[in-house]
Amino acid sequence: MASNLSNNVTNNLIGKLFDLLRDRLMQSQRGRWILGALFLVMAAFFFLLALAGHDTEQDIAFGIGAAFFLLLALIVLIGNVFIGRGQRRLRAVAAESEARAKQLLAEGKILPIPPLPKNPPQGVSPEDLAQVATNASQLREIPWGDRVEYPNEQVRAVFDAAMAEVLTTSGDWAKLRGPVRVFAGLPQPLCYVGAAEVMFRLSYLSGTTFAPVGLQQGLRFASRAQFHTPLQPDALVTQLKLLVACRAPYWQELATKTLGMVQQVAPNHPLLPQAEVFYHRVRGEYEEAVICSDRALAYARTPAEQASILSGKALLLMNLKRNDEAVAMFQAACSLNPNDPWTWHNMTFPLVELGRYHEALRCSERALSIMDFSVARKQRENIMQKLAQQLGGAPQL
Repeated sequence: MASNLSNNVTNNLIGKLFDLLRDRLMQSQRGRWILGALFLVMAAFFFLLALAGHDTEQDIAFGIGAAFFLLLALIVLIGNVFIGRGQRRLRAVAAESEARAKQLLAEGKILPIPPLPKNPPQGVSPEDLAQVATNASQLREIPWGDRVEYPNEQVRAVFDAAMAEVLTTSGDWAKLRGPVRVFAGLPQPLCYVGAAEVMFRLSYLSGTTFAPVGLQQGLRFASRAQFHTPLQPDALVTQLKLLVACRAPYWQELATKTLGMVQQVAPNHPLLPQAEVFYHRVRGEYEEAVICSDRALAYARTPAEQASILSGKALLLMNLKRNDEAVAMFQAACSLNPNDPWTWHNMTFPLVELGRYHEALRCSERALSIMDFSVARKQRENIMQKLAQQLGGAPQL
């Protein structure tokens, strides 16, 4: 029994060593040549055994072994030739791409992708960052633009419609699945612009806080678009938001450069004012952001887009302590898009500041009737407490 156990251990060890040697050899072109030569040697060895033998059945077995190793050798050697050609083509393409990227960088037509900041955003859980990293990995695996599904004359209209849907999506990221499918079926560079915009939305955490790992992946998509078409306006607009969303100084420096680039090549781009709103809001320049909001409204094409811009303007007015105006903006947004739970939820904050608790409670309940989310429930509890204090007891609902 001990002998059988020893033999099994020896055989397993030899088998593992053989598998390890085979795998290591297959990892390089030289290794594949060596492995093919070894198979040829084995084929010759079995062939000689078959010639020297005197047992017909044994000779047949040796012949089969020789044919088997000869087949393996041919597969490895011929495959190595094709693999080598493919690798040389890939290296040539990579070298050409690297040279082109360096040229575009030197000409100022693209900007470098900044490194991730050393410290994560404050108040953000590792779980939230991990979720964004997972989203980035999933988007990276999508074959963007590999199978174009729309005729050339429809591409721009399809892109604009999908982009408008993304820009008005808030809270429920599952709604982005439709636009993702559309963007993946568009040709370059627009497929990458769409991917960058989706990644920007998926990087959102709260307020003006975004996960840098998602923003960086979005910048990679935007860079691919600009590599295909240098200074592509749509890519620059999205790149501006991706860069300014990270508070690191180098990211902010590149955001300002991007703003100058897009203002030079496409000063009348319909989505530039919205990007400028975000740029100024993140930097605490609320007055400038309000002015850009008014410009953005002039370009809005749908009620949902108008509502999104008005809601954003209301948030800016709140930062300026202009709460009465903020409530009016939120009300206008709700009249255009009454099914956006975040607009109803956000309207509760200026109402609370104004002491209009009953109105705030109605807005909170309207938000929760559309979508149940934790921050809205927490705000509702806060409003109930303030109502109780105002009334000197439990509020009458």
